[in-house]
Amino acid sequence: MTQNNASLLSNKIDGFLEKTALITELVAYLRERNFQFGRGVLIFGVQHIMQQTVILCWALKQLGIPYTHIALCGKVYSNNADSICMLRDLGVKVPRPRKYKFSSAHGGEQIQDLRLLAQRFAERKKAMVDPVVIVLDDGGHALANARRMLTEPYRMVGVEQTASGFWQPGIRGVEFPIVDVGASAVKRLCEPPLIVDAALHRVAKYVGPSFAGQRCGVLGLGYIGRRLAQQLLEMGAVLSVYDVRTNAYADLQEYRAQCIHDVVNSSNIIFGCSGKDVTKDLQDEIGKKGLTSAHRTFFSMSSGDDEFYSLKQEILSKLQTGKQYFTIDTIPDISASVWNSDFTIVRNGFPVNFDNSGQSVPLQLIQGTVCALIVAICQAFNITLRNLATRRNLRVMLDGGFQTWLVDHWNQHTQGRIRSLMGHESSKMASHTFVRQASVDRTDPLAVDIGPTFDDANVFWSAQIRQ
Repeated sequence: MTQNNASLLSNKIDGFLEKTALITELVAYLRERNFQFGRGVLIFGVQHIMQQTVILCWALKQLGIPYTHIALCGKVYSNNADSICMLRDLGVKVPRPRKYKFSSAHGGEQIQDLRLLAQRFAERKKAMVDPVVIVLDDGGHALANARRMLTEPYRMVGVEQTASGFWQPGIRGVEFPIVDVGASAVKRLCEPPLIVDAALHRVAKYVGPSFAGQRCGVLGLGYIGRRLAQQLLEMGAVLSVYDVRTNAYADLQEYRAQCIHDVVNSSNIIFGCSGKDVTKDLQDEIGKKGLTSAHRTFFSMSSGDDEFYSLKQEILSKLQTGKQYFTIDTIPDISASVWNSDFTIVRNGFPVNFDNSGQSVPLQLIQGTVCALIVAICQAFNITLRNLATRRNLRVMLDGGFQTWLVDHWNQHTQGRIRSLMGHESSKMASHTFVRQASVDRTDPLAVDIGPTFDDANVFWSAQIRQ
């Protein structure tokens, strides 16, 4: 790298750091308490390769993990070319941006990229004795396939930042502990309002600035779907919701549909929030019940794979599409008349909160999520120090004391924006008891204290090992 390029790269990182003072505060806190990763730590896994990934890698470097010890595979729909170039210039192993095949499944391409990354990752092992691999994941693919892909004798521990990651086949059979960020109260309560707010700003260019009177459907009532449904109601939408789990509705019972067909039939705007193909049986249901004539627009809100995959294949069969491969910034919407209705799938089913801007959510707002990942990785390293990396089927709770600290400081660094977006639920996060119990309830029923996470002189956080 030339001196000019190095200077330009440094200036870009400084610009990111100006927007993420909370991250620099956390890193300073850890360094003041002499927290340091060991020299044999390697990071391998999946992230959305955007500006926040650059700052995550910067933070890990400050705490002792060299850039050259980090290998990350992105997701084809969120890989930002500028961020990839920055990471490669720093020395992080990141696959080059690939073109997306129009008719393929997103997850299949990600596994291909992971396999290639694992082959290059193995080169780092040769110079190390008994290295530790922290498998950092966003969606479960890296964790579920880690032992098959990383065949060298590594000690492993995982970090999963999504709830949907634990839906992946084989994830329950992972042979090493996983720090479960996705189940943490801070992730479940703080992040969905940020994602929904950012996504609805993007949706506005399709449906206009007002949802008042719009007939909207929400498929999937997880953390994102529930928040979206509540927000749409507040904006005056006519709502219909569906989830396969009968206990998912709570205060949304009056808007409950009997099946996916009923949501689609009664809506003009349909949001997918499930992380899996919700249109798999739609064709059969329409064949039995019919479908009203209307123009229906589908938006994916999840970072899962192909929520409208079956519908997409049906639409593509009606189109004469010549071009098959697209870069992230040229992925088109697809439209066709099917089953007496006009269907449009926005960005071919890619999540609307990823649009190649380098940010899924403004960097200042999403910095709290990065902090959660930093501390989860610290907890993962602590597990290896305490010789727990060989324990099977363990789930580690993101520490409750840290979560309480994070919400308070996250809110301060965003001038109250976090609590404003969270609304009435923000008061819950002030209770350490609530935060800890909420995080425990979403994983396994038993816990064993093994803290403190960092050092005996400053007992601020304590890791919770899930049995």
